[in-house]
Amino acid sequence: MSSARSKRRYLTLEEISPTVHMAACFRRKEICWHRYRIPSHHVVLLESGRLGATTPEGKFAAKPGDLLCFRPTDWNEYGNLEPSLLFEAHLEFAPPPRQHWTPNLNEFGPLPVHIPLGDAFEDMQRVFEVFCLEIEQGSALSILRMRAAVHEMLAVIVSVLKRQDHGLKHLDPWLRLRLRLDTELKEELRVEALAREMNLSRSYFIRAFRQRFGLTPKAYHTHARLREAARLLRGTDKPIKSVAYELGFADSHIFTRLFKHHLGVLPSDLRLGTVPLPEKETAVGAQLFPVNRHLLPPRYGPNWMERYYPRHRKRDYVMTLKGKAPV
Repeated sequence: MSSARSKRRYLTLEEISPTVHMAACFRRKEICWHRYRIPSHHVVLLESGRLGATTPEGKFAAKPGDLLCFRPTDWNEYGNLEPSLLFEAHLEFAPPPRQHWTPNLNEFGPLPVHIPLGDAFEDMQRVFEVFCLEIEQGSALSILRMRAAVHEMLAVIVSVLKRQDHGLKHLDPWLRLRLRLDTELKEELRVEALAREMNLSRSYFIRAFRQRFGLTPKAYHTHARLREAARLLRGTDKPIKSVAYELGFADSHIFTRLFKHHLGVLPSDLRLGTVPLPEKETAVGAQLFPVNRHLLPPRYGPNWMERYYPRHRKRDYVMTLKGKAPV
């Protein structure tokens, strides 16, 4: 570890000027363990499942509603111990040469590594949703919103440490439902169950959803599955039948017919690159933000991962180990 990091330095609240480098929302069904370096602070919010972590500062176990705040270090390990849904972000709290410094929260001391959020979980979730919604925009407004979200994140942490009411607004439950339809793509949609979760009748739930998003829940879910199919057809070499099956379509002919109806092109034409995906179609029911993908600012190039897995020590860093956590 470099001498600059071996002696931990801290920022006053007045010195905080944050930058968000990456944000993501991951739904992991397999057990995965990640080993890498951290050139910036790495914050992880667990919505469901269990996480484990081993850092130079000790071992940690996180349950739903917990926040982990990993500090810059030359090595770090963490992973989900069961199927999990989590948000994460990489950020710096100050520009160089203080980019590795950790905020000091006055009477509460340095930013804790492990924070059970309790009732403040939804407020922290809103912070990460801002990161995911804004990071790829690149506009001045988006940058300022993300910086404000970092300050809000620290405010929520302090409110938890102080054990007082934080009084921040919660995310609209309809948007939370919409995100769920965007991510649970292979599962069969059960409108009655969703209506019960919202404490609404089936008919009223469908009308309210359509009034809010312009589509019925079933049509929206189908469109979300087909958007993901379009992404896989353009970005991978998976056969069309495999893509259809992966997204819950048992019949490839039905998949092709729905794809043409909703997106205006045939899957085979999109795969061959003979036609583009119509812009007006991709805007219908546009996803809030992608899930299971790292979201980066527009200024970042394709080699950004080298910050986390250095070439000169490549053998010492393993991106993903599946099946079980290392002993």
